[in-house]
Amino acid sequence: MLLLNQWLYDAPEYSFEPLFSVSKDLCVATKYSKSTEKKLLVRSPEIERAIISTVKKGVQRDDWEGILFILGTGLLPKFQGIMISITDRQGIKNEVNENIKNIQSNYNKFARWGDGLDYHIGDLSHAMFQFEAYREPKKRYLSLAQQLFSSFEPPVLKSQVYLYVLPWYADSVGPSGVRQSLKELKKEIAYIIGGTQVVA
Repeated sequence: MLLLNQWLYDAPEYSFEPLFSVSKDLCVATKYSKSTEKKLLVRSPEIERAIISTVKKGVQRDDWEGILFILGTGLLPKFQGIMISITDRQGIKNEVNENIKNIQSNYNKFARWGDGLDYHIGDLSHAMFQFEAYREPKKRYLSLAQQLFSSFEPPVLKSQVYLYVLPWYADSVGPSGVRQSLKELKKEIAYIIGGTQVVA
């Protein structure tokens, strides 16, 4: 873990910001969806700026493959990863992934950290606030919510939660010292951390 954290700390161009907009007592701000009245957790302005900046810089480079995200607690170099996610540059059908298109206004998807269902903030909010939707809340997000929050109403964190954001390029080297694809990197980091949730 120490070697991984050193690699995370030494990696070029990473961002490391609080995931949520919180008060001094770690109560997370909430909002309501304009179209559906769903109650949603609010991302911090810092992490929104970091994700937007990472995507906008990335799409200008031909060698950019996407983004590695690690959610966790504690500051670097004592960061404890809890969940790993990646966002690829290229979509299944499109040259540019729908999750990162129009990133400055695409808050429903927002590089996989959007407010919609099947996106991390939306699914975590669904698990916590149990609003009506086309499906039941996903169990892994309820488990994540229980791990992060001491209470759901109001939503109070056990400790500050951070999101590590790393752009990935064709020549980027993983913790093992070899060139890896983004998917290979996700698997390696999950193996190092152990017991971590790995999601798309």
